[in-house]
Amino acid sequence: MHTVLFVDDEPSELELGRLFLERGGQLRVVPFSSAPAALEALRDRPCDAIVSDYQMPGMDGISFLKAVRSEFGEIPFILFTGRGREEVAIAAINNGADFYVQKGGDLSAQYAELANGIRQAVLRRQAERNLRRGEEQFRRLMDNAKDLVYRMSLPDGAYSFMSRASVDLTGYTPEEFYAEPGLLWRLIHPESQEYFQRMWDDLVAGSVPMSYEFQIVDRAGQARWVNQRNVLVTGDDGRPVAIEAIATDVTPRKMAEQKLRLSEQRFRRLFEQIPLGIAVVGPDLRFQTVNPALCRMLGYAEEELVGRPFSSVTDPADVPLSLTETGRVLAGEAPVARFRKRYRRKDGSLMSGRVTISPIRNEHGVVVHLLPVIEEIPDDTLPAA
Repeated sequence: MHTVLFVDDEPSELELGRLFLERGGQLRVVPFSSAPAALEALRDRPCDAIVSDYQMPGMDGISFLKAVRSEFGEIPFILFTGRGREEVAIAAINNGADFYVQKGGDLSAQYAELANGIRQAVLRRQAERNLRRGEEQFRRLMDNAKDLVYRMSLPDGAYSFMSRASVDLTGYTPEEFYAEPGLLWRLIHPESQEYFQRMWDDLVAGSVPMSYEFQIVDRAGQARWVNQRNVLVTGDDGRPVAIEAIATDVTPRKMAEQKLRLSEQRFRRLFEQIPLGIAVVGPDLRFQTVNPALCRMLGYAEEELVGRPFSSVTDPADVPLSLTETGRVLAGEAPVARFRKRYRRKDGSLMSGRVTISPIRNEHGVVVHLLPVIEEIPDDTLPAA
């Protein structure tokens, strides 16, 4: 039920208004015989709408409307006055009245129009408040979001929305993006410009990559990596008119990947150049990776060793020892295994070696691979070649 302040200096009009407006059970009328009295009441208790006569002593309806708008904001306000006052209707609308309803004629029709105007004004104001509340919540969410969110029109590159995260990512404020369409283009790193151009051409053509990564140079001159995810907005004709994008600073991940690549490259060089035999053995005790030194030691090509069980290159007499020590490392019973064993080369000759077997664990601490490192050593017990 909506509460309506009904203001009129004629007691009979107040009583008629209360009877007709409350008849549907959706409105509750609070009558006042003067605008100042209604204003005083509004300071103590809010209402959903105001219906006011125009010509009243002390303060007329337009002055009352101005006072309401100045002190109480957007309360729905309907001016309800006599016929033949078109200039009053214009003044009412110009000063923010929601509706203007003329008195006179059939009472049922007149008050039905008034009740409908009240309901429409209340619902419209509620919808406007909900929209503003939603916009405010969205704005707070966007202002506090770590990722940059923006909307860009196509093909001119003008920004219709830019979140505050633009400052953290680029050093430029949303206002600067609004003032300079295509500002993002100016920030593209030289190494990413050709790639970004291809992505832009795809966007304009309506073929939107779900995500892509490129480099920018921020206001301070620092290079940053950005991951951008896109949603294409199309017009009624199906043509692309804008993109909505989320841009994430992935510089830390890119730097970590670069360090990992450098580390892998250094390990690969060490793996290939070290004179010790090195292999990666899976839980099935088969070679998964072998280095050149181990291939030279055993006389096999790399592709001949990969996939072969380690027992196939172990002297049968030393297989039980190898299985026992390897099993202890796999089971986590020993942090590392060190022992001597003899290997059988491809040509059938034997080689004595000192082997150190270390575990390779996954992120849960489970042993998933073994890393044997083999050093060839002299063995006087072996027959002369």
